[in-house]
Amino acid sequence: MAAREPRTEERALRRPDGWVAPTDPRDAAIRQMPDGLFEMRFERTIPRPVEKVWSALTVPERLADWFGEPVEIDLRVGGNYLVMFPGGDDNLVEGRIVACEPPRLLAFEWFSSGGNTVVRWELAPVEGGCRLAFHQTGLNAWWFLGGAAGWADFVDDLVSVACDGKALEETPGHHQTESERYRKMYGAFVPGFDVRPTLRHNEAPGFITQAGDGRYNVRYVRRWLLPLEKVWAAITEADRLADWLGVTTIDLRVGGEVDVYFPDDGARMRFVIRTLDPRRRMVWGAVDPENPGGEVRFELYQENPDFMGVRLVLTETLVPPKHLLSVAGGWDAHLHDLPEAAARETPQPWSAERQQARVEREQLQRPFYRERLQRDAPGVA
Repeated sequence: MAAREPRTEERALRRPDGWVAPTDPRDAAIRQMPDGLFEMRFERTIPRPVEKVWSALTVPERLADWFGEPVEIDLRVGGNYLVMFPGGDDNLVEGRIVACEPPRLLAFEWFSSGGNTVVRWELAPVEGGCRLAFHQTGLNAWWFLGGAAGWADFVDDLVSVACDGKALEETPGHHQTESERYRKMYGAFVPGFDVRPTLRHNEAPGFITQAGDGRYNVRYVRRWLLPLEKVWAAITEADRLADWLGVTTIDLRVGGEVDVYFPDDGARMRFVIRTLDPRRRMVWGAVDPENPGGEVRFELYQENPDFMGVRLVLTETLVPPKHLLSVAGGWDAHLHDLPEAAARETPQPWSAERQQARVEREQLQRPFYRERLQRDAPGVA
């Protein structure tokens, strides 16, 4: 297995078109977008035909050699592009394909903590091989330079896999070293790259997938700079659940009941705890004759506490179509309030005023989710 070639270049210059370009052509070209977010671009010439590189981007066995374990790749506009990153902690990154023209173009929405981004791969035949261009838009400043350093390695690995079938050998601490090099090289062009979030990262929207039998799953991934035990308390203690969800009674044991009540409109959700792995996983089973197999799953993962924080994955399964819009927007609004509730020393009791603020937030998000459902669950919204 070939080793990565070390790079020591730490210079980049702004071009007249606004792009910041490095002197080493293997590094990213970057620029700030009008909305304040950032985009990056890599280009490579690969001495292999376009079809060989397209295979490395789209065939699961090839993709696993350089990127991650594919969970689902549905090569059509609207299809899923779901990849499990290495690490063994359910680090699924979700994409939805927005353009697909084999073997020339593949683009997908990529819901990461650094932003709700679009990744675009373009291939073109050139003399002696293929010209590859990678482009990603929509990353926030805190994530951008580390993300660019990571994509530089992925692109190098893709080139290596397309050429001889093997990714490059990783040395300990390589990503940290490259991230620091990128901060030195591009930091002056990325205002805010060194401003650590006080609590939350980007909050990606819920990702909706078909679950069969005309029902749907909705999955949210949130990262917060909080101690894991505080997030666990926020999802298991009645007074803290009232702070961000609703007036709750919870019998914290397998088989115990969970009752969430919303006094403003009299709505109620009832569950039974099916799985309980303290500070790691909790599953609520629905007590609903319309959806007896449905679940709400809470999964917690401790990541780098100084940079990534705690990752919460919340999934509601087997949602009936008539409830999908309210479920998608409702969890989005409630999860927005969870990190503040977890951080407070003393939880605040449920109040109609704060619930109304969540309702208004959900209503603001409703057009977004309705548009997504028209695309991802036609006929539902």
